[in-house]
Amino acid sequence: MVISGCAEITVPLPTPTLSQSPVQRAELTLDQIEFSELKQWNSENFASVLPAFVRSCDKIEKRNPKSQFGKDERMGTVAEWIAICKDARNIRPGNKIEAKYFFETRFVAYVAGNLSEPEGLFTGYYEPEIAGRWGQEGDFQIPIYSRPTDLISINLGSHRSEMAGTQLAGRVVNNKLIPYYSRAEILAGSYWCP
Repeated sequence: MVISGCAEITVPLPTPTLSQSPVQRAELTLDQIEFSELKQWNSENFASVLPAFVRSCDKIEKRNPKSQFGKDERMGTVAEWIAICKDARNIRPGNKIEAKYFFETRFVAYVAGNLSEPEGLFTGYYEPEIAGRWGQEGDFQIPIYSRPTDLISINLGSHRSEMAGTQLAGRVVNNKLIPYYSRAEILAGSYWCP
């Protein structure tokens, strides 16, 4: 005689464990130092830097003087920066000593760090100016493509806080996100921009 039966068995699923210590997020820290503590400070040519600063003043002087210059109160007000710009315009072009004195007396030196660690990664942005033509002409034979309409960007930080600042880009094929065409594939004709 064979007896058989079925029983409902409940197996508990493992509970994910969270890290005991909270993840420390990157944070810009600024520690004030003397200019003399900066490596190679005395060997710099500040007269060559001053024109770039003065060009920035053209934008600064158009801002509301009563507003804060930035989010950090150490940045001061726009009015204070306008006064600094006025002083910068009085420096004789090419005068290294006056330019160095200007920077040492109008600014404060800081060591920038990540949670006070002085080593880290800084990124910078710029807008390139590219000469071009509306059609093929002379040296202008390669088009500048606009952003592809099928390129999808995903901010992963909006899905998981620990991924803040991380983005993913690609295209959708058969309801799946796949990597976007490589530069070589685009140049070979995989993507055509109308």
